[in-house]
Amino acid sequence: MKIKALELEQNGRKLYLTTMKVEQLWDENRVKTDYWTSDNPHGYQRRISPTRAKSFARYIRKAKGVSPNSVLLSVGDHIKFKSDD
Repeated sequence: MKIKALELEQNGRKLYLTTMKVEQLWDENRVKTDYWTSDNPHGYQRRISPTRAKSFARYIRKAKGVSPNSVLLSVGDHIKFKSDD
C-alpha cells in the first residue's frame, strides 16, 4: 500500500503521520486488532469492557470532555519511507 505521510521521530522511534480512508482499514487480512490474551501476552489492545465504555461515554456527555478521533496503528513489517519534501 502506498500512502502519503510525514515522518517524525520521538524518543528515538520513527512515527508516521497520515490520513487513511476507512476502506483502507476494513480488510481483516491487512489490519487486525492485537488483543492481549493469555495466549498473546504481548498484545497491545485490551478487550472492550461495557463498564469502561459506559464510564467513558458518561465523561464525554456530562463533563463535556473531548477525545481525539485519531487511531494509532502499529506496523509489524518494515516500512519504506521516501521523502518528497
